[in-house]
Amino acid sequence: MKYKAILFDLDDTLLDSMPARVKTLEHVFASADISYLEPERFLRDLQGTPLEDALAKLEANLNIGIDLFEEYRRHYWSKEKGLLRLYPGVGDMLVKLRHIELRLGIVTTKTMNFEFQGKIGGAVTELEEMGIANLFSVMVGFEDVSLRKPH
Repeated sequence: MKYKAILFDLDDTLLDSMPARVKTLEHVFASADISYLEPERFLRDLQGTPLEDALAKLEANLNIGIDLFEEYRRHYWSKEKGLLRLYPGVGDMLVKLRHIELRLGIVTTKTMNFEFQGKIGGAVTELEEMGIANLFSVMVGFEDVSLRKPH
């Protein structure tokens, strides 16, 4: 069977964004005075649960007056450059796949492109920062589907 296309997830597949997500969640937890949760463990324990849902549940359980997900978004999309990186070999692999005329696509639960507090953000921005946006023929994000993970 000859394949014509390959679809990739973004976070934790092509892109190591864990340092950026952990740093962001550290900020969120500190702003809500949550000191008993370890941000990296919290993220790893999601296992497919959307972060927005997990933070809303935490908010409700702790009766917090802060919108944790909104705080997360604000801090994550204002992050400094250099916190994201491709996993080793990913860039070369994508170039080789394109070279043999395979179409490449991204399917992610991140929003692809948006403006937030006067800044452009989204998965496209991150792909551009990594220098690989031009390798993908198709990009499907949060805003493009009605049924999200795990559907």
